[in-house]
Amino acid sequence: MPLVTIPAPIKGWNTTDSLAQIPSDMAITLDNLVPNTASVSTRKGQEEHATGVGSGNVDSLFELKALSVSKLIAAASGNIYDATSEGSATSLASGFASDQWQGSVYNGSLAMVNGVDSPQGYDGSTVTAMTISGSGLTPSTLSSVTTYKNRMYYTQIDSQDFWYGALSTFGGALTKFPLGKVGNFGGNLIAIQGLTKDGGSGQDDALCFFMSSGEIIVYEGIDPGSDFVLTGVFKAGRPLNSRAVAKFGADILFATNEGYLPVSSLLPLSYGKDNDKINKYIKGAASEAASAYGSMFGWQITISPADNILLVNVPQTNNTFVQHVLNVNTLAWCRFTGINSRCLCVFGNTLYMGGTNGTIYKYGSNFIDIDSNIETEYQSPYLRLTKGQSKTTAFRPRVRFDGDMTMTVNKSVDFKPFGTAYSFDYQGIGADWGDPWGSDWATTNSIINYLNYNNIGYSTSLKLNFSCSGSIDFYETDFLVQGSNRI
Repeated sequence: MPLVTIPAPIKGWNTTDSLAQIPSDMAITLDNLVPNTASVSTRKGQEEHATGVGSGNVDSLFELKALSVSKLIAAASGNIYDATSEGSATSLASGFASDQWQGSVYNGSLAMVNGVDSPQGYDGSTVTAMTISGSGLTPSTLSSVTTYKNRMYYTQIDSQDFWYGALSTFGGALTKFPLGKVGNFGGNLIAIQGLTKDGGSGQDDALCFFMSSGEIIVYEGIDPGSDFVLTGVFKAGRPLNSRAVAKFGADILFATNEGYLPVSSLLPLSYGKDNDKINKYIKGAASEAASAYGSMFGWQITISPADNILLVNVPQTNNTFVQHVLNVNTLAWCRFTGINSRCLCVFGNTLYMGGTNGTIYKYGSNFIDIDSNIETEYQSPYLRLTKGQSKTTAFRPRVRFDGDMTMTVNKSVDFKPFGTAYSFDYQGIGADWGDPWGSDWATTNSIINYLNYNNIGYSTSLKLNFSCSGSIDFYETDFLVQGSNRI
């Protein structure tokens, strides 16, 4: 009987192509399974790090790392907390109207603004109001802050202008720069980020200003008051908020209503000519999420270098979030579910998440979400295993797993609804799987025997759900097929 082997979806989650055109090494659904070079693997779990961070939403997390200072700072319930140590967090300051701060580290101190409260600075021990002034400026209206070439830049709520400080100055007297005279499409300035054209730091670096209209205004230079040169004004999708704009290596990635776009793919820069690959297969899910949830708080882009992943935090309700996740080495996407994080931060090479219950969670120490197994789902493309109609009699997923595992199997034929699902439970070393399809499982922590499939049609889609107390690695799927004209 002919054997057809389909690789694991190492090319990732495809949300763009039609169901009939998705390649066999991609997936229609890929939840909590991270695509790698040889397999897809369970994402890591989450555990409590700090509690007592207010009593509700933890809306901001920042790392301050300078010289001997290494601190994790959080904002919730009108307070700013030191959440560096495991256990109960310590309040550093209170009485704030908003917990949705934006921050930037400059010269060993963390600057924080939120468009409502007076700007705050944290030096590693004390939170105090920053000394900021400017002609016609109300400091509490500053809404985001960026450090670029030894100078601090600020956006202002509901404004087309940006404000900049003097060289080597934390806060101080700011000067206004009226961007509204440069752009063509209106909108307000919502984010500022530096772009490195050659991967290093030099005179050809650029500063990008992101307008809510979708314009990106790009300047080169060191001093906005003397040597700024306008490189160009470029039109792109509308950025969702200031946290949805982030450095991505030498590039900038920003979340828009049109997907997740690298700035280099929009500019006439040769090094970015292939970077549209980042958005190619995720733009369907990204655009759909932006349309449904674009106005909600929680959108954020964060890179976790230790895990080789980039996460786009996607709000769905006030308490429910998913993450669109990119393997930064292979540019393959997947989706995380079950991590309800209102904000993200990398501190000490570990990813932390702000919860909805006064708790900060830590990612990556095991493969359990608090006290529960991680629930994964893979739906294969609609596979044409022969050139015509075929009968698929059995299949075998090549999976390695650690710990107890349940696998649920379902299938669809020729784009019809999925049928009845079957589950198999594996418990402990040497135990056999349940046998509703007439097959046993033999060796420990791997699958070697075939399971009945009983499928007749032109195409088939296989859905596998794994629930395991440990890690899972999925490599490929073998199908036994009756019929001629193998593809």
